Amino acid sequence: MTISHGIDTEKMMWRPNWNQQFDPEHLSMIQGEVQVSPWARVLKCVDEFPRMYLEDIDDMEAIEAMATEYATEHSHIWVINEKYPICDDFPWHWRPGSTDKNYIYEFPMVSHRSKRPLGWDVVRLVPTNFKPKSTIRSRIIASYVDTEFDICFISYHEAEADRNFQSIVTKYPEARHIRNIKGIENAYKEAGRTSSTEMVWIVDADAVILDHFRFDFVPPKSKRKNTTYCWRARNPINGLEYGFGAVKLFPRKQLMTLGNRMPDFSTNVAFFQPIDQVSNITAFNKDPYRTWRAAFRECAKLSSNIISNSRVEENQERLDAWMKIDNGARFGRYALRGARDGAEYGKLHSGSPNQLAMINDFDWLKQEFLSAMKKKLTV
Repeated sequence: MTISHGIDTEKMMWRPNWNQQFDPEHLSMIQGEVQVSPWARVLKCVDEFPRMYLEDIDDMEAIEAMATEYATEHSHIWVINEKYPICDDFPWHWRPGSTDKNYIYEFPMVSHRSKRPLGWDVVRLVPTNFKPKSTIRSRIIASYVDTEFDICFISYHEAEADRNFQSIVTKYPEARHIRNIKGIENAYKEAGRTSSTEMVWIVDADAVILDHFRFDFVPPKSKRKNTTYCWRARNPINGLEYGFGAVKLFPRKQLMTLGNRMPDFSTNVAFFQPIDQVSNITAFNKDPYRTWRAAFRECAKLSSNIISNSRVEENQERLDAWMKIDNGARFGRYALRGARDGAEYGKLHSGSPNQLAMINDFDWLKQEFLSAMKKKLTV
């Protein structure tokens, strides 16, 4: 239920040709302004609540301390997330009704395209007595997200694909689902072909997008045609956080011209830019085969050092973690086995890109998995 409070400025504003009702020369004498509407001058007489800018708007201990400090002078304070740009016309003069003061009011960030709320951690109005009854979400927009680029969710018969896609499309209704196209490179090309924006977001089917992540990154125009951006993803088995399974932002033309025999489509590009922010959990451990397959593919890349724009030492550290760490998550032993098998394959074929490109052939991988399972599964 949405509770709406405050003054409807459009209805209450008396403005029938106001510049004919007031002498402009007289208005120019008021605070040095040339022409100011009567309503604008009325608002200047209304005291605004203090504005507090925080890096973490959910730090309730810090907010309570700030609220207490102003309790003798003001009934509320504005708490603002310093990470986001606030609308120039946000009504800082807004205040709740006399019977609704003991609530925390949240003001949303919305998508420019859909106008749907993307987050409520942008602006809040907090009572200084800090005894809120509950939280009320306002319809007054605090910030816009320029979702400039198409979002493509790519799946290939994953059981959880529809559920994960739904969590994205709820916030970003313009997102598209690229379904069941054989071959990773073909799926990526289809994403590029069916998109209309200069760059394209790519999200894998096993990506569980974190609540704080937003598809709002807009790179400089000079980098939109030749730079791929890659966020970090959290591995549920070994805890690593890097580009494996993370959200990526590709130049559209680059997607459409991918080579068919590339072991890694994200880093083998002209310019690759990692972003130090976790976008999702890569929940690849859904069954023994998919767990083994993901580990095999990644560790073949790491051991062969085929990943462009990477450091050998860093690759080895990640490879060691894949082969040794199991924190108790589901199918962990299949991840360890896949990591070891993949590391062996990558080392054996490190000088052969065509052989390494086989890791993108899921039919071949299935046969490799079945062969591996005929052997004793040890960890």
